[in-house]
Formats: sequence, structure tokens, C-alpha cells
Amino acid sequence: MIRTTINLPVQLHHQLQYVAKGQNQTLANVVCKLLERALSEHKEHRMKQVYASLKQVKGIGKDDLIDVSSTINERLYGPVGAWKGWDE
Repeated sequence: MIRTTINLPVQLHHQLQYVAKGQNQTLANVVCKLLERALSEHKEHRMKQVYASLKQVKGIGKDDLIDVSSTINERLYGPVGAWKGWDE
């Protein structure tokens, strides 16, 4: 554990003390548990955002590009290749 100092509004400190006494725990333990829960919810929310973003870009690539390593020359230099005319 790392010992640290934070500044809290008086009312919030009183609420945390009340909860700690009600659960027969230390104030530090209550704060740690609340922070862990909040960070877990934040991470879950962030992951949902990432998955939503990935859903938006799903399928934007060409379906015919299954194994480009076997057709790299055609894909780059072929009649409709990305670098058509660069080797001239």
C-alpha cells in the first residue's frame, strides 16, 4: 500500500466516516473500495466505447483481401494496383 494525502470537502469526509463506521471498517478501506469500484466502472464504460467504435469500422475493408501475402505483387503493381506505374 502507498500512503497518500487527499483534500476532501468536509461534507464528503463526514459521509465517508459515517459509511466506514456503519460497516465497521477504516476510512481508508472504504475509500479504496469505492475508488476500485469507480475505476472498474470507468474501465467497463471505456471498453464499451472502444467496441462501439470498432463496430462502426467493421467491414470497411475489401472482403476479397484474404491473404495478401500470396498476391502482393498483383495488389501493388498489377493493372489496378496501389502503386500502378511506380515501377516504370
